[in-house]
Amino acid sequence: MFKKAILSGAVLGSVALLSACGVSKEAFYVQSVDLAKCTPLSEKGVTDYDVKSYAVRVPRSLKTNETDNRHPDVDIVWREDPEGDRHAQVQTIVTDAARRAFKASNGGQDANVGIEVAYFHAMSDKTRATTGGWLTVTLYVTITDPVTQELLEPTYELKTQLNGYGGAEAIAAVDRGETQKYRISRNLTEALQVDVLGICPTEYPAPVARTKAPVPTGELPDAVERL
Repeated sequence: MFKKAILSGAVLGSVALLSACGVSKEAFYVQSVDLAKCTPLSEKGVTDYDVKSYAVRVPRSLKTNETDNRHPDVDIVWREDPEGDRHAQVQTIVTDAARRAFKASNGGQDANVGIEVAYFHAMSDKTRATTGGWLTVTLYVTITDPVTQELLEPTYELKTQLNGYGGAEAIAAVDRGETQKYRISRNLTEALQVDVLGICPTEYPAPVARTKAPVPTGELPDAVERL
């Protein structure tokens, strides 16, 4: 189902994180998994790997800016958190997804997983307010032996992509809790479970609808100020 390609690089601590040179093949994960092509953990019994540790790297060399056009020509586009360190914000999103994904580890071969973010494109404010677009994430995944640090399989590119809502559809999605962050996180979690653990995605928490403050009724009291 997925194609994988060898990379070269270095080891960071006990988890290998490899550079992105020479990538020509990828595992492409769009929208949702075909449940006919994966095996639930309840049937399989064990996952392919028992993940002992993982590390997420977001290189500072990835370009980002706050330009509000339809498709900024940068590596990181993220607007849903307040303006700040976009690299750190993306690292938090991917780390949270990895944590949730690898909690399902159950038996299998001991492994460490290195994840390097190569591309993280959510939507600019302009795209979200109008036509919508794509939520695209590209990762380089490295799986190694915790003891020898040898590759257990060739490092490969894992790409996820979702249709990004625009206009009124985007507003409705946020109202029901399906923010860009929620949808990207869920898709990354499921992709890592399918591609690294070798199982169908486990249950993911349902989105939490936004609570709207009640509209007050009746007349406002007079605003009185003493001078």
